[in-house]
Amino acid sequence: SEITTRSNADIAIQASLASGLGDARAMTPVAFSATTLLTQLWSSSADDYSLQLTGMTFPWYFLGTNYQNNMYIGSNSYITFGFSSTAYSGLTASYPGRGILVQAADNSFQRVYSGMISANAYRVRYEGTNYVSGTIGASNMIIEYTFY
Repeated sequence: SEITTRSNADIAIQASLASGLGDARAMTPVAFSATTLLTQLWSSSADDYSLQLTGMTFPWYFLGTNYQNNMYIGSNSYITFGFSSTAYSGLTASYPGRGILVQAADNSFQRVYSGMISANAYRVRYEGTNYVSGTIGASNMIIEYTFY
């Protein structure tokens, strides 16, 4: 299984997450995109909140477990697998647990989108701020996660 992420701070993070099941797919760098093909899941300022991500049409494995439609995005700019979290401090590679942290801290999101962008690519777009509240359309953090 593969994932790529890119933030508006021009920090590109790419991780190839081996599932151990021999289903690795080619990883391609993600370019910024509009929200075409994505469904808006959230449109309000939220602090210490978590949303379940749904609509992935293919199995996606992390450490040998399928998390298709069992992923959550937190307002503190991380995605967790298999559980929801609103943790906002003490964030590390092992806390809050299974997931991907990108600029994780006591942040907030104002808009969240997700959807299939091709037959084997699912994208999540986070628009938020690096503080506990924000105004829609005035984000200083935009992070896109693409799962292959």
